[in-house]
Amino acid sequence: MAAHYVGTIAGMLKEFDNSQNTNSLYTDLAWEGLQNTVTWNNLSNSEKDRIINTVKNYKSTGTKKCN
Repeated sequence: MAAHYVGTIAGMLKEFDNSQNTNSLYTDLAWEGLQNTVTWNNLSNSEKDRIINTVKNYKSTGTKKCN
């Protein structure tokens, strides 16, 4: 079920953000809310690490301005 929601959440984030970033970023941000689900746990460690690092980087360098 979580795998279904990754695409849905990523699409909503992309729409809300007016497509200012890559699809990959929106997908990684969607995964953040699905950590510790069965689907998350089935990802490889390298994939989980990549997602976690992408989200950390975005949080530390992303814009804080909301329109």
